[in-house]
Amino acid sequence: MIRTIQYSLLFVVFILLTACQGSRTFEPQVVEEVQSAQRYAYRDPVRVSPEMYGTLLEKSTFRILKIEQKPGEQDRWHSHPDAAIYLLSTSEVLLYTPDGDPQIIKSETGDSYFEPATNMHSMKNIGESDYVGILCELKTKLSENAHLDDVYTAPTDLISLKVDNDRMHVLELTLRPGDTEQLSANSKKVFYYITDASVNLVSESGASDHSDRPQGTSSYHSLGAIQSIENLGTETVCAVIFEIR
Repeated sequence: MIRTIQYSLLFVVFILLTACQGSRTFEPQVVEEVQSAQRYAYRDPVRVSPEMYGTLLEKSTFRILKIEQKPGEQDRWHSHPDAAIYLLSTSEVLLYTPDGDPQIIKSETGDSYFEPATNMHSMKNIGESDYVGILCELKTKLSENAHLDDVYTAPTDLISLKVDNDRMHVLELTLRPGDTEQLSANSKKVFYYITDASVNLVSESGASDHSDRPQGTSSYHSLGAIQSIENLGTETVCAVIFEIR
């Protein structure tokens, strides 16, 4: 009888220890997994965290992703090629990498930056609001003679340069009703509309295209396709432009 009770107590202790191990936090488990596996391999965020990463637009040389992460959420380990991001929200995140301690990164709405191809990492939203961003990932490496000069006329009160390097530019566009902005024909362009937009796009040949673009949609225009954009609506239009070489 006593031996039976001892076995029963040992079994209960084993169950409790197993449960405690299973309740470990997500981050250390995954860090150990990455440290012992392919920490430098490519892992597509859309495949591993489809509830947080969605593809808005994809071409042979790039794709546009939207990231939406609620407070407390953490994505699974993933990596990116060369990419630029434009943030649609103020945020505070904890960035985990296989090497080194987690980093706290704070950003404001409208912040934008470019990152060369990254190794495995995972991000947790530790802020009080949703983390929302638009990411432009480049699929190809830059050729030796490619460059991005004269891709826009100059910063004005309508357009500002957020990211400037040899792979791409990120521009923030604000058009009041009736405003027209000249754009260079020397690059491929992806528009992401932060607001609803009724715009007239004029090409290099002079052809115009009146487009109604709902908030949150993207459009792609190949090299030389767009020379200027005019706000035909009654509300201010806000958009992000990724100019890609």
